[in-house]
Amino acid sequence: MKNFFSLFTCLVDSTFRFVAHDLLGYLPRVRGSFLAILVICFASSASAQDFVYTPVNPSFGGSPFNSAHLLSLSERQNQFPKTSSAFSGSSQTDTQQFERQIKSALLGRISSQVVDQILGETASDSGRFSVGSTQIDFERIDGIVAITISDDLSGGSTIIEVPVPDF
Repeated sequence: MKNFFSLFTCLVDSTFRFVAHDLLGYLPRVRGSFLAILVICFASSASAQDFVYTPVNPSFGGSPFNSAHLLSLSERQNQFPKTSSAFSGSSQTDTQQFERQIKSALLGRISSQVVDQILGETASDSGRFSVGSTQIDFERIDGIVAITISDDLSGGSTIIEVPVPDF
């Protein structure tokens, strides 16, 4: 079988060389026509299509079936050890968490009262607030409210200038 295949290949190769040499070597007019026919045949069979991008990540429009796989890949690649943060609450007792929440709520209410007195409907032109070791001074000057926040313990201060909104 192997000999037959090599004999067939040799026969086809020599026949093609003879025909191609005969057509291309002796007939110059036919050579141009033959090449034109070859180009037309190969060009007509070529086709193309538009490139369409499809995202992989489901967060950006990809297939939702990729989410578990992408999550497992990212977890395997994560080089950082898991540590508990101060906000997770895992290292704090219930009493410490409650204390932190109460402080946060009280400071939120105090700050809203300070903002109301500085920029509210019954705003003053100047004033001073004291919360623990922190002093808050404010003064309206030409459409701008200058707020100075000073910490008595550290001696640091911050100045904030805010344009007065028109209500």
